[in-house]
Amino acid sequence: SANCWSRPELFQIQREGLTKAFVAGAPPDGFSAEGQCWGNPVYNWDVHKAENYIWWIIRLRHQLRMFDVVRIDHMRGFESYYAIPAETEDPRDGHWEKGPGVELFDAIREALGDCPFIAEDLGYLTPAVREMMDQTGFPGMKVLQFAFDTSEENIYLPFNYDTDHAVVYTGTHDNDTTLGWYAKAEDWKRRFVTWYLKEKSEFAGERIEALNAHNQGTEEEFDEKTATRGLIELAQSTRCDTCIIPMQDYLLLDSDARINLPGQSSGNWNWKMPPDAFTEELAASIKKMCERYNR
Repeated sequence: SANCWSRPELFQIQREGLTKAFVAGAPPDGFSAEGQCWGNPVYNWDVHKAENYIWWIIRLRHQLRMFDVVRIDHMRGFESYYAIPAETEDPRDGHWEKGPGVELFDAIREALGDCPFIAEDLGYLTPAVREMMDQTGFPGMKVLQFAFDTSEENIYLPFNYDTDHAVVYTGTHDNDTTLGWYAKAEDWKRRFVTWYLKEKSEFAGERIEALNAHNQGTEEEFDEKTATRGLIELAQSTRCDTCIIPMQDYLLLDSDARINLPGQSSGNWNWKMPPDAFTEELAASIKKMCERYNR
């Protein structure tokens, strides 16, 4: 990038030819069994610290002029980041290195004041990452598509949310659409979603009846559109102070409308909403739901 050419000392690269020593990525996890190699150079945090993180302050000041809220991606990487040798670019060869931690965000707050940030705190969270999150005070993220992978103790199930200070999503840009996700889910997971929406959510009885009416009489599990509608309303009904629903979910679109596939370097970020998709009927439906849950 232009940043690497203009300030190579801020990254773990050599000015001559911009040779990278380590590149960023993620270890094998639920998104990618082989891990992810993103290819971009990792930061030289010692230099950033010596400059009191001014590069970050300048960038974020500009972002805050443009947007109401800024999402800090890969929040756990500021506590410790995954460095992969550039010579192999194999995530299995990577290792964890310490990041700047809360010191970076203290410097940002001192320069810019309290900023409207959302922290993307998904993935493998250690006690040290959670402590850093608590120290920053930034709201984290709750993603409903992650809620049905294990048991009732899953931290992404709404009745396990322990704070209002969070942002709930049906899914993010890195997820499949909710309809696409549900269509591909294992039978037990679909039944888990159906059971939760029926028995454990905050829905009133008449809304469960409405969902069942959409479901064409199926008793074992909701169909894709019914489950998507139910998960949207479940997100709206949570205690989280902010709720974000992708338009693909409101439009009940399948996997063809997915935005991004993590670990895949091409074919992403192509979806565009058709100009006539946002109808008055859909707007009225969204408005009604927001009023119902005081959003």
